[in-house]
Amino acid sequence: MLSPEYIQQNTQIDQGTIRYKLQFFNIELYELDNGRFYLRKDKHTVDTGGFNATIEIYKMGNELYAYFPNSEMQTKVERANMIHSKTVEEFTGFAPSRRYTLENGQAWEQVGDPFSNCTPGGTVLIRDNKLMQVGNWNFKITVRQIQ
Repeated sequence: MLSPEYIQQNTQIDQGTIRYKLQFFNIELYELDNGRFYLRKDKHTVDTGGFNATIEIYKMGNELYAYFPNSEMQTKVERANMIHSKTVEEFTGFAPSRRYTLENGQAWEQVGDPFSNCTPGGTVLIRDNKLMQVGNWNFKITVRQIQ
């Protein structure tokens, strides 16, 4: 863990304000106001310091740590390549070859299973341009970008 001395003596590799605190397949995800995303790697309780919390990212060895100055708490994180948007059309569930158009102008197609007529809402998270989550449903949907 980061000591106060380490924090004072070392340069941050990133910082910002938490725009959204989300869940991606039951892992806490922080979207920063600078557009970058960090996934938590541990499970202990962390007080981020309230709404619009400040976050600082430090590297210690091969690990990244998120430090929250308002609460003086920290947690291990990893940088995540994410897309956060919403579906344009009404979401009607999952099905192989179904296409999803997002508000950011991108279009994605589901590759393979599962099939479900659930209606979880339109918030979409896509990780590494291949794994999609819609709403709070934990279906692991593989997608490919078509636009």
